[in-house]
Amino acid sequence: MSGLLLGLLVLGTVRAQEVACTAPASTLELVQAAARAEEAYRALLAGEDEEGAWRALHGEVQGLRRALPCAGVALTPALAARVHLALGLEAFAAARPEEAELAFAASRRAAGTADLPSWLAPTDPEARAFAALPLELGWEVEVAAPRRGRLLWDGVPGLHRPGPWPVVVQLEHEGVRFTRLVAAADPLPVYPRRAPRAAWALVGGGAALVALGVGLGAAGGAEFAAACASQPGQACVDHGSRTGDEVAASVEALVDAGLLAAAAGVAVAVGGGVWLAVGARPTAAAVGVGSRF
Repeated sequence: MSGLLLGLLVLGTVRAQEVACTAPASTLELVQAAARAEEAYRALLAGEDEEGAWRALHGEVQGLRRALPCAGVALTPALAARVHLALGLEAFAAARPEEAELAFAASRRAAGTADLPSWLAPTDPEARAFAALPLELGWEVEVAAPRRGRLLWDGVPGLHRPGPWPVVVQLEHEGVRFTRLVAAADPLPVYPRRAPRAAWALVGGGAALVALGVGLGAAGGAEFAAACASQPGQACVDHGSRTGDEVAASVEALVDAGLLAAAAGVAVAVGGGVWLAVGARPTAAAVGVGSRF
């Protein structure tokens, strides 16, 4: 290849800058962008006007990167597979083999097949790169559930982020709230999270402890009323087989236990409330362009 083309390949390593979305991108726009990227790669394979073919491929993929965050609808797994394929082809042509392998693996995973695209010959180097990374090496990480709506991973709903390959993640709630292409090392976009169930359990448990404390205090008071004279200045009298001192000690133990249970209940309930407040906050990641809540 010429020196100019090699220079362009180096420029291909620079990712497109995110821009504000002026209008939502339709499924048709994304499909057409991916198709044009594939066509440009075919032209590059043919060896005719390599510089022009590379410019077209690079330009289409950069345009796809810019349009993807503006997607106005949920992607299908098939469309997500084509997006990953286009990105992988551009990375492969730009001599970024590791990035290409990850993108190709993401494409195969989203498509649910290990088959090559029909127009890639099995003997071509890019075809070998397409199948180089076994999907069995993948893993999943559970993420927090959104407060409203659902998360989509390459068009599939769930709470498990796949890796180590990139994935298109979307939050869908009364429309698509955000669409992002994230690599394994990238943070997820910010989204309000559903409060953990354990936090609600703490609040409930704290309330139960407070109720227990009140009950113990009331039991102590009832025992005191039953065992002690009500006239002013008269000390506790013997109650059954117990002396007045024993009754007083029992009442004091009940009241102390009640106070301890109530204090513990307040502490647990406050801890659960703080967890609810913190757990419902957006995740600690940078807000992506076009996110809306």
